[in-house]
Amino acid sequence: MSRLEYATESPFWYFLAHRAVATAEGHLPSMFSKLNRRADELGLPITYREPHALAWAVICQLFIVTQPRSESLGPVGFRVMQAGFSRVLSPKGFVDVALRRIMGNIREPAVSERTPDESIVDTFLANGLKLIDEAQVKPSLDQEILTTCLTDSTMLSLGAAACSPPEELWAGTVIEYARRRPGAVRRSFSNPDSWLFD
Repeated sequence: MSRLEYATESPFWYFLAHRAVATAEGHLPSMFSKLNRRADELGLPITYREPHALAWAVICQLFIVTQPRSESLGPVGFRVMQAGFSRVLSPKGFVDVALRRIMGNIREPAVSERTPDESIVDTFLANGLKLIDEAQVKPSLDQEILTTCLTDSTMLSLGAAACSPPEELWAGTVIEYARRRPGAVRRSFSNPDSWLFD
C-alpha cells in the first residue's frame, strides 16, 4: 500500500485532521495551562486557550505529519489536503493562512539559525497566543513579548510538546481509513461522516 494512496481523497485528509483534533482535545488543555503558568512567571500578558491555540497546535502537528510526504502530493493533492483539513479547522481560510505562515517561517526563521522543527514551534508560540487584554498592552511591546516567548527554554519545550503529533497518527489513520472506505459511488455521492464515523 502506497503511503499516499488516498492523497487525492478529501475524506482521508478530513479523517486525519479529525483524529488529530480529537486526540489534541484530550491532552492539549493541560499543556496550555503549563504555557500560561510560564507566561505568567515571565510577566507576559498573554494566554494560550482553546479554540485558537488548539487550532494552531493541530495544524502544526498535521504539517509535521504530512511534510515528509508532501513532495509526492503534487499541486492537486496539496489542494485536496487543504480542503480536507479546512472541513475540521476553522475559521474559513485558517488552514491556508496557517500553512503559509509555517512554510514562510521555515524559509525565513523568525529567530536565526532555527531548524525547521524549531521554526514550526516558533510559529505555534507566536500565533497560538492571545493578549489577555489588548487595550492594556501597547503595540510597542509586541516585539518584546514575542522575543521572550521564542527564547525562553521552558516556553520552547512546552511549545514543542504541543506541536508533537501522536506517534501513530499517520499509520493509524491510513489503516482505519482503509477499513472504513466504501466503494467509489458511495465515496462520491454520500456524506463521508456516514461511513467515517459509524
